[in-house]
Amino acid sequence: MLELSNKNLEIIDSLIDFKVFDDIEGYRLDRKNGIILVCCADGDQFHDLYYHECSFQSGQRKDKNPRIHPLSHNGGVLAYAENNLINRFPTSYLEYLYEIGGSLELKKMPTIVIEGHGPCGAAHKHAIDFIPQLETQMTVKEVVKQMHPHVDVASHFHVDYNGRNGKEKKTYHFGRERWAEWLRTKAAPFLAFA
Repeated sequence: MLELSNKNLEIIDSLIDFKVFDDIEGYRLDRKNGIILVCCADGDQFHDLYYHECSFQSGQRKDKNPRIHPLSHNGGVLAYAENNLINRFPTSYLEYLYEIGGSLELKKMPTIVIEGHGPCGAAHKHAIDFIPQLETQMTVKEVVKQMHPHVDVASHFHVDYNGRNGKEKKTYHFGRERWAEWLRTKAAPFLAFA
């Protein structure tokens, strides 16, 4: 099973310290009508990722049942980016982006969660390093927001620590403003040896 490298664990620690990756509870979305979840189809991670998203709806839905419409592809968020290395056909990303719009129309869910995860087998297979993976996720979030300005778009990142650092799995809020600041002020040591 794929594991996070020591370098990626250091990056994650830095992102947590700088509040780029933060506790999701402080960023509660309006989930009472459900969410459209854009994520990876990774069979080793999907259950945990889905379970976390269900738990975040707790207390918001009258019928107490989670309402999640997952859009999952190999590589997840990475497959939604232009010029990505994941998709076999160069224009597949457009179909995936328009699939979000179709889901919004069909399901009437005004909240989209863009959720990446690490380690990601598709990113590893295509030699996409961790920081470019995160940059791609944030770019996709911005594209989705531009295409659908009337809905809330949140970014989460699911980490499988696999017992390292005494942790198992956790889903974090992935903040855009803090990310931009981290890239500007803290990323250089991690990029020097990329």
